[in-house]
Amino acid sequence: MTAPTPWPAKQQYASAVRRPGTVFSHPRLADCEIQLSASGMPLTSTGRNAIVFAARTRDGERIAIRCMSREPASGGERYRALVAHRHAKPVDHGSPLVEAEWVEHGIRLSDRWWPVVLMPWVEGRLLDEAVAAVRDDPAALCHLAGNWRIALAQLASSRICHGDLQHGNVLVDDDLRLVLVDLDAVWVPFAAHLPPAEFGHRNYQHPHRDISQWGPDADSFSALVILLSMRALAADPGLWDIGRAGENLLFTREDLLTPGGTRIWKGLRRSPDPAVRRLTERLAQLCTGPPARVPPLEDVLRACDAGGPPHP
Repeated sequence: MTAPTPWPAKQQYASAVRRPGTVFSHPRLADCEIQLSASGMPLTSTGRNAIVFAARTRDGERIAIRCMSREPASGGERYRALVAHRHAKPVDHGSPLVEAEWVEHGIRLSDRWWPVVLMPWVEGRLLDEAVAAVRDDPAALCHLAGNWRIALAQLASSRICHGDLQHGNVLVDDDLRLVLVDLDAVWVPFAAHLPPAEFGHRNYQHPHRDISQWGPDADSFSALVILLSMRALAADPGLWDIGRAGENLLFTREDLLTPGGTRIWKGLRRSPDPAVRRLTERLAQLCTGPPARVPPLEDVLRACDAGGPPHP
């Protein structure tokens, strides 16, 4: 049996994009200018599944070129389903999802074409960096938490599930507005037959999630983990030093597997904010139950009397 061709590595992509007129097929990219760092290397952002390059088109538009480091699950079909859904269900209330275009014949390396995803370049910090920057500013954290609720409400009303809510897929601008990127696991009704090959970052997902938990409510658990983390830090910034472990905000998978039994749980239960304490107890209960029983974020907030002023 012939081994599958490995997907290009970061260094291969970085070398190739220096020749945009040769390696790209899309007309917006044929004469684009790849943005370089002070050292002369292409500016990149590297995630678990892709490398993103910054470029400027001849019209002056800044765009992001997302090159995959491994095969995405039903990539082209999933992105086309999202586009079809957005056309069939246009929204007038805004959307936190970045606009994204799948290009099947995107970049040519090693005598074959590889797909890319084109997106507008979004200025901002990753969510964990944004939270770290304002963790001593309760008002800013509460504002960010409010914007998080708005983003989730927009997704719900649009019948879209992101599928991998975590710090590395959320960009925050200087006004604390949020944009969700990396749409490889997105769910829309047109893509209901396309379960993802993975189920999101382990530090944000229900500890017992499996392939059976997939659909419009699959973001509920990770949405609560992120909301509670921000609300808890607004009440007690010292929790950052207890819970932060690099690839998370406050919780790790080990915490979620041991609800109530680790340092971060004990710190949350001592929060000066009673709403945080109630949400902590509710999250601990949800960790032990089936993933499919996790209610939407706003339902949890109402049940715990923790919503605060209604979001716009």
